[in-house]
Amino acid sequence: MRVLSDKLDKEVEDVNRDIKAYEACLQRLEGETRNVVSEADFLKEKLKIEEKERKLEAAIEETEKQCEKVTAELKELELKSSRFKELAER
Repeated sequence: MRVLSDKLDKEVEDVNRDIKAYEACLQRLEGETRNVVSEADFLKEKLKIEEKERKLEAAIEETEKQCEKVTAELKELELKSSRFKELAER
């Protein structure tokens, strides 16, 4: 009976220690400031970000088109340079 009583006392001490730890964590969490955004503000910000994303995608597409044009012009110039060298050698 004595051994059982000692075990229960130890378990009660462990539980009380856990309760104090949880209470300390709860107090710390309650003391922290929270940055809560309303759903309307969140949706506005989401729309802004989506618009920026669309603009960036359009800019990327335009840049890729320009790169293709420059590459085509470069190939054409290389071909002309090659022809010029052939004419110069003749």
